[in-house]
Amino acid sequence: MKTTAPAVFESPFGGSLLGKAHARSKRPFRKGRGLHITLSANPRRGLSFLEPKLRRRLMVILRRQARLHELKIQGARLGSLEIHLEARATKRERVSGFLRASSGLIGRAVSGREKGARPLKSKGTLWKCRPLTAILNLRSRWEASARLLERQLQNQGALGFSGSVAVPAAFFSSA
Repeated sequence: MKTTAPAVFESPFGGSLLGKAHARSKRPFRKGRGLHITLSANPRRGLSFLEPKLRRRLMVILRRQARLHELKIQGARLGSLEIHLEARATKRERVSGFLRASSGLIGRAVSGREKGARPLKSKGTLWKCRPLTAILNLRSRWEASARLLERQLQNQGALGFSGSVAVPAAFFSSA
């Protein structure tokens, strides 16, 4: 008899599941459970989150916004076009506030534009789709990391390896 592995994520919301369509339900949230958050950038912008100067700015933005919105980031991984976060929050509004503020500030940091400036039309939008969030099963946290790594390794042959950088959780815990 074949047994199935426990689901790594519960109730995924956003990302390529939703695209740019209007949300018809609330973003899933369970107090006391971890969240997996993924922000995906458009490849046509010609940028990489792995550039040292940009990476430092992104980490400062994420750390500051997590502190302001009382979100605890337990782990982060930066890819060339993706940001993966594992976080916890006590209220749904804090998660949505964090996503709204950090995605806007990251967009401004990448483009070098100030708040209220006219957007650059030539390169299109920074984000490929809405941020993906999913409730993370605590008992399968390591399995989730292994599956994400396995997926990245499978994509290496087709897309070419772009690399990623793991950010220690201690970076976010210091104030």
